[in-house]
Amino acid sequence: MTGGFSSSLDSHRLFAYGSLSVILVFYLVGLGLTEAESGLVLTLTLAGDVGGLACADTLAGSLATALGALCGGLLTPLLQQTSMAPVASYRVVVLMYGALGMLLEMGYSALSNC
Repeated sequence: MTGGFSSSLDSHRLFAYGSLSVILVFYLVGLGLTEAESGLVLTLTLAGDVGGLACADTLAGSLATALGALCGGLLTPLLQQTSMAPVASYRVVVLMYGALGMLLEMGYSALSNC
């Protein structure tokens, strides 16, 4: 039973990862980092998550990541149409990523207590 719950959490994590990966560079550049510095941040982030991406080679993991990227990419222009500044719209997606991360942490904590 916990295997299905864990798989669901992995899919949610990859969804969140996909949504953040689309706009993170724009957000970092908007905050004043150069493109090279932003690239370094992304590289280090990916290197740190290599072990956690074991689920990414599954169809569900790939679809969750793609859907997250689509949602993150669609949300920012919608927010900008409401007269929100680009960096502020990117910040919304980054904060949503953080909120999903906190929810996933609670889910993984619940699993480890079983």
